[in-house]
Amino acid sequence: MRSLNFLTKNLYFCFLCMLCMLCLLCLSGCGDNSSTSTATTTPSAIISTISETKSVSSTIVANQGGTVTLDDLSAIISANRLPTNATIRISKVAISNDRTVSGANDVTSAYVLSTTSSTSALEINNGTSITLEFKINNLNINPNLLRLVFWNGSSWVELASTYNSLRQVVTINLGMILPYGTTIYYCNKNGEQLHAARRGIHRGNNTVSEFVALKVVSVFITNDNDNDNDNENETSINANEKSIGLKSTTKVESTHFTVSYSKSSDAALAEKVSTVLENAYTNIVTTMGFKSPGRSSLGDSKWPVFIKELDDAYGRADSSNYIEVASGTSVSTDAEIQDLSHSCHHEFFHLVQYQTLRSAGNGPNDGLSWFDETSADAIGYYAKNGIGVRLSDSDSEMGYFNQRLDHDAYVPNNEDYEYNHYPFIEYILETYGYVKFRNFFETFYSYRENNKENINLNTIDRAANATIGKNITGTSGIFWDFYRDYFIAGVVFNKNKFLNLGSRNSGTPMDITDGLIEDDDQGVTLVDLSSQRTYASKDFKILRLSGQVILFRYNGNTVSGSGRNLTINIKSTAAADTSGRIQLHPYKRVSGALQIAGSGSVQEVLSGENKSVSFTGLGTDIHDIYVVLTNTSHLSDDYVVTISAELI
Repeated sequence: MRSLNFLTKNLYFCFLCMLCMLCLLCLSGCGDNSSTSTATTTPSAIISTISETKSVSSTIVANQGGTVTLDDLSAIISANRLPTNATIRISKVAISNDRTVSGANDVTSAYVLSTTSSTSALEINNGTSITLEFKINNLNINPNLLRLVFWNGSSWVELASTYNSLRQVVTINLGMILPYGTTIYYCNKNGEQLHAARRGIHRGNNTVSEFVALKVVSVFITNDNDNDNDNENETSINANEKSIGLKSTTKVESTHFTVSYSKSSDAALAEKVSTVLENAYTNIVTTMGFKSPGRSSLGDSKWPVFIKELDDAYGRADSSNYIEVASGTSVSTDAEIQDLSHSCHHEFFHLVQYQTLRSAGNGPNDGLSWFDETSADAIGYYAKNGIGVRLSDSDSEMGYFNQRLDHDAYVPNNEDYEYNHYPFIEYILETYGYVKFRNFFETFYSYRENNKENINLNTIDRAANATIGKNITGTSGIFWDFYRDYFIAGVVFNKNKFLNLGSRNSGTPMDITDGLIEDDDQGVTLVDLSSQRTYASKDFKILRLSGQVILFRYNGNTVSGSGRNLTINIKSTAAADTSGRIQLHPYKRVSGALQIAGSGSVQEVLSGENKSVSFTGLGTDIHDIYVVLTNTSHLSDDYVVTISAELI
């Protein structure tokens, strides 16, 4: 559900040739994109299967418009609404495991609207919409109890609609028509519960529901002589919760969003969601220039936001261009508001990602999962805090840099794997600016080759070179710069104090403590030197696009003015392997802060080289020595470095 993390990362486009639509299982995460981490458990059963029982198709000429009708449903398309001539299909569908709305009966059948002539969504022109009309054939119905609902894979969810009593139709306006066979991803409530400590967006198992199925439901009343709407031609539908089991909703309208909620306790949450999403639009679209998301297939020109129960998610962004936020999310403290704000900015950027992919002719799920989530998290912080403001949450979790950057699979004991590398995107944003990052991102997500997805680590360097002027991978690439700077140079976050960076002055390197290494798994091996000792040879196997740090730290007493001598022996893999880079950085303490020991003191070890480096004056002129090991390749996982040391 691009889905990090309220959960949701991806509507996967699956173009089927057969008429029968099956519900699939997705073992990657939710930002539907948002889907954001990947769980390991498998749903016990498919939530639902949607199958087509009847259909009709018609070719609509864009500049003429037209109407497509199947039984209860008509799709009315005015002239110049469609971007191109298109074949529009209405499918009457049956849904297995249908959790029928409690206390309600179906007024119409369930239908799906789609296009069979396009592999990408048809967005309606000029900020207008097309109209769906559901004919109400039973006159013995109280209009107040009508409800238009859509199937989300596990339950029916209410949509805003209008009832016209003269024509006896329930209408809704749509801003987008999805291709035939589009699959909609939803969170599996039986999936693994996600890491409670990680704030923001999360993802777990998804189920898949074909299309967006719609129908009208109501309670049948046999002798209804008390229709309060006899003198009204059109009425906004407001259901009676006790009668039909659907909670009546309240809406918060803003310039670009409609936030719907049903619990009065969520009123403050809805207002805050509305405000922060408008900020997300302003900063991400207006200021930073990213693509504005496409129209929603569930409503008019505003993007729908639903506050609802999300058992395994903080929120999600669906590629039908709507957002869901977990009901009950507290906004009573500033910290809670900041968490919500980041999550909303994260989810909104998933909508931007969908549109960027669609604009290039790709499907909304064609991005890389890890890149989707980590970039949404980074942009979420960047846009929330204000353009140009460095990331400054003092208790942000950061790390897992001993694990691969480019991994979409589950990592043991780290359900938030895809999110925790967002500092890498922060580094690009802060080092090269959002304009270059935007161009890089849009170029990367525009790649197609022979109508197949070509967004991968074989092409990421091509996009980076074209827009930033530097590779991501390689011993002189951006990942090496980032990894070294993050652990050593104090360049990336030098104005902030992170939980796992420790208190330090601006521009000074991070001072790691034992507990934080253990807690956050930074891939740091801490070696305390307090007496004469030998550090036995140890092999460090480094995964691709990851790194490890060995920190030799002297805590013992020394003879005044002399210090001790430390010799570090390094043996890297064969010379033919040029995927890695090794540097030794000696530091001294000045007024309690670590600073580089002196000009020219950094030592470089070439791949395939065996080298001994000696440092004199340990405990006086030098206190800490960082040995930075980085595998800068995206191809090889077996870069091995052997290190031993002797203190005399």
